[in-house]
Amino acid sequence: VEELLYKGNEARDGRNFTEAEDSYKEVLKLKPRDARAAYGLGNVYSDQQRWADAEAAYRNAVTWAPADANAHIALSVVLVQPRSDGDNAKRFADAESFARKAVQIEPKDAMGWDRLGVALQARGLANSETEHAYRRAIELDPQFAVAYAHLARTLNKMGKHTEAAPLYDKAIELAKDPATLNLIADSLQGEQLWPLSE
Repeated sequence: VEELLYKGNEARDGRNFTEAEDSYKEVLKLKPRDARAAYGLGNVYSDQQRWADAEAAYRNAVTWAPADANAHIALSVVLVQPRSDGDNAKRFADAESFARKAVQIEPKDAMGWDRLGVALQARGLANSETEHAYRRAIELDPQFAVAYAHLARTLNKMGKHTEAAPLYDKAIELAKDPATLNLIADSLQGEQLWPLSE
């Protein structure tokens, strides 16, 4: 089981998704209800934007390892991806619930707080609770670039434009990789801040 998990993780890191998926499925044949394999499958499916498959895998991971904050966070991430095959409002509410559980399990995990803010925003809530979630993420990890962008977007929606602008600048300053810059650019586009997004 350990060898197969390692093989699956290595294959996923190398973006060999077929081999990674096969390895994690082999683990589940040998050890049904292995939360690590379910989590690994969820990661592989998320990487391919196979949201329904990722949701099912992460739900298994949460069921089989209810104290694993990372599984709750991952499920929350997948649930906020809008899909045309069902009830987005229900999924967004579930995303909030799983993010809340993650911060209960690991109250000092910045990612959990950020995902709670994202889930609240997905539900259309740009309020003091959403602001608090993002501020808590930044407090826990002052280098968390995306949390600054998320907070800035919330503040803009709340009409606090002068507070938001420097937060976008801070997010861009902290971003160290293309994926993070892309997430920040998406947030800027959502605010129609085209030149900064470019």
